[in-house]
Amino acid sequence: MSMQVSDTKRKELRLISVKVPSFLLEQLDSLVEKGFFASRSEAIRLALSRLISRYNAIPRKIELMKNYRRDEIEDDELPF
Repeated sequence: MSMQVSDTKRKELRLISVKVPSFLLEQLDSLVEKGFFASRSEAIRLALSRLISRYNAIPRKIELMKNYRRDEIEDDELPF
């Protein structure tokens, strides 16, 4: 179940306020200073996107685990 987001919605940015521990902010700023991200906002948007993608994948992973069936192996089929 993937959420399709239109290009218009992707470009529609909203401002939020978030309190974070200072050590995380320092690490975030370091990543920006090193050029990994253009800004704090870019880094946080990517992190949120990845977090949401992971949580959206959970139901699919649970279903795959439910459907996984391990065949029983006979003693004489063991490689040792």
